[in-house]
Amino acid sequence: MEGNRKNGKCPRVVIVGSGLAGLAAAELLTNHKHCLDVTILEANNRIGGRIVTQRMPGNGEPIEMGAQWLHGIVNNPLYQIAKESDIAVRKSSTQCCYIAENGIHVDQSVADKASDHFSNLFAMIYDRDLHHVPDHIQDVGHFIDTELQKYLDKIEVDDAREVSDKVFAYRKMEENHISGCGTIHDLHLRDFGEYAELIGGDHAILDGYDCIPQKIVDRIPKNVVQLNQKVVKITQNCIHDDLENNKTDDGVAPITIECASGDLFQADIVICTVSLGVLKEQARNIFQPSLPARKLDVIDRLAFGIVNKVVFYYNKPFWPESSLGSFVFLWNNNSDDQQNNRWFPIEDNQPWIRNISSGHILTPCPNAILFWFVSDDAIHIEKMKDRQLSGYITSTLRSIFDNVDIPEPDAIVRTKWYDNPYFRGSYSYVNVNSCGEDLDILAEPIVDQYDRPLILFAGEATHRKYYSTAHGAYLSGQREATRVVDTLNESS
Repeated sequence: MEGNRKNGKCPRVVIVGSGLAGLAAAELLTNHKHCLDVTILEANNRIGGRIVTQRMPGNGEPIEMGAQWLHGIVNNPLYQIAKESDIAVRKSSTQCCYIAENGIHVDQSVADKASDHFSNLFAMIYDRDLHHVPDHIQDVGHFIDTELQKYLDKIEVDDAREVSDKVFAYRKMEENHISGCGTIHDLHLRDFGEYAELIGGDHAILDGYDCIPQKIVDRIPKNVVQLNQKVVKITQNCIHDDLENNKTDDGVAPITIECASGDLFQADIVICTVSLGVLKEQARNIFQPSLPARKLDVIDRLAFGIVNKVVFYYNKPFWPESSLGSFVFLWNNNSDDQQNNRWFPIEDNQPWIRNISSGHILTPCPNAILFWFVSDDAIHIEKMKDRQLSGYITSTLRSIFDNVDIPEPDAIVRTKWYDNPYFRGSYSYVNVNSCGEDLDILAEPIVDQYDRPLILFAGEATHRKYYSTAHGAYLSGQREATRVVDTLNESS
């Protein structure tokens, strides 16, 4: 069955995926002066991609399963959408409370000073102020560890050195969660600074992040998005001849898209916005003929992080109401801690417990506390039952807060991004085996013999400055839609 022949005189653009990249492309194309037949094919039964908001029964408070915050507000197109649409946002609190296991006192000023030093080192990386760093230091972890040791060596007071060391361990684990890597030793040092942070800090969307993609889809004609259409094959049939009039050498459309439903869609141009995780798993099978070796190599090299969330919701929180943003857990890490009975026991050989670096109190849902898990830990907890997770994490909270009365949560909300066949992970990062240029190569279109684009690529993993972010995905969709418009202009 052919599913998209709405207007035989208009060039047909098929967009694979209705995340922010796909929606941004469709919004621009359907509102452009050119006559275009635009179709979005979405494998899932919803729009939004890695933006998923779940609302608590009763009060409707939003829990973000995917994108958590607007990262910065200056020049952030998603913040502009929120502002123009009267979608309320609030800056997330950066105030934290340090808690060491077994009730050990933490000097807040020492901890804050150590954390500030860590931030300053990362500022050097972002500013690419690395001229003094030897060439043999290639990853972020190597650089950070070297500089942190210099800091620790200058501290004469044992307790202050121990607290600082624990804060550094926490900050490294937090960076793992932010970047999506298993260790900061996986991060490419010199290209890490190509990522650009927008000014303004992290902002929560009070009514739920899914308000953003919904606002975008409201601007797109209703017949554009087709849900439950999983693309299984994208076949190039022949070259372009006359794009504006849909003519080819033998009358066949340049591209045929086959869906698992059996539906076939004909296209002159395809914009592929699937995740890097899906490309890693399926790129060699979906595209006929195969993608160029240069692009397949990049898909293999670039890293796609796995980050999962576990949210504990309490009808009555065990923590006092305040402006606090998070609890930071400082785990003992010295070899003599076990001898001094200061080592928190790992229950049932569950080492992932010690990688819980913090608990974030959610801005739109103040009765909920969020825990992050990354890489192998994230995969491991996907296999656990809710009762197991609740028991292990609650036991951990009771011990680190030194409070046996902390109850198990009234509800658990959790993600399984690795197990999800539509994503196979969370977001991309530039590891030591890749480089910033690889993101540009991933974004390169497949072209015909006249150098006109046939298959275009968008998504956060194709944006060199804003990879891993929702606004990066959105901007990449606009970039590829602009490429389509430019092609049409040249063909006119």
